[in-house]
Amino acid sequence: MVIANYGGNDAAAKAKLAEAELALEQATAEAAAARAQAEKNLKSVEARRAALAGSEAKVAAAKTTVAKAKVAANSSGDRLVQLEQTYSAEIKALNESQANSAAAIKALNARADELARASNASTAVAKAEAAKGLADLQKALEEQKAAVAVANEALAKAKADDAKAAEANKVANEAKIAEAVKNAEKAVADERLASEAKLADANAKMTEANKAADAKIAEANKAAEKAVADERLAAEAKLADANAKMTEANKNAEAKVTEANKVAAAAKAQADALKYSEFNARYALLESKRRAKSITEEEYKATLSELRKELAL
Repeated sequence: MVIANYGGNDAAAKAKLAEAELALEQATAEAAAARAQAEKNLKSVEARRAALAGSEAKVAAAKTTVAKAKVAANSSGDRLVQLEQTYSAEIKALNESQANSAAAIKALNARADELARASNASTAVAKAEAAKGLADLQKALEEQKAAVAVANEALAKAKADDAKAAEANKVANEAKIAEAVKNAEKAVADERLASEAKLADANAKMTEANKAADAKIAEANKAAEKAVADERLAAEAKLADANAKMTEANKNAEAKVTEANKVAAAAKAQADALKYSEFNARYALLESKRRAKSITEEEYKATLSELRKELAL
């Protein structure tokens, strides 16, 4: 029984040992993963440092731009807005970088707590690495804050310098505007005087031209009236001659019409006499045939009807 218990205890010990080894392997793997994550975070910190250096370079470039803008005396308001947008973008990027760093620190702290529960030995290593990563991140955050302060200071200085340049440009522009207005007023006055002189000369020439045109119009009207009167007299003479000829022609035409009517009446009377004479002759022949009964009563009536139609009686 004792031997059996000893064997059972040995098996249990082996099982616990196997579990411990498995837990150690898991803790080691998790510590390696945490180390890799920390290295990744450190690389991210280095990338952010490089981005920060790029931001400082942009700040220097912005300063150079401001200096060039002062020399060129361009619109200060537009340059100021552009500078504020540039610095706002840089500050936004730095704030996002700080937020990402804070999230990474929170993730490292959570991972360190989890490793502490898994294995004391692995936890010590992970905590050391996490602490190192945390220190690096905090250092990067401080550097970023310092860069933001430098950027804000540069922005404030740029605004002040730009305000001075704007005031100087304003004074210079007001003087130029006053000079331009004065020159424009003089040019307008000179142009007005020249235009008035030209207008007076044009009016004089127009008056003279109107007088000449009126004389020509009067002469033309007089000639036109004489031509109209002569034409009217000639037309009246032609009309009187035409009326006389028309009267003579009408008389002749009426005489010819009267003669023609007489001839037509005589011809009609003669034609009617011949038509009735023919009807009477043919009717007498038809009547004799009827009496001789060489035709029937129906043939008689039909022939008589055709005869009347033929002679239109």
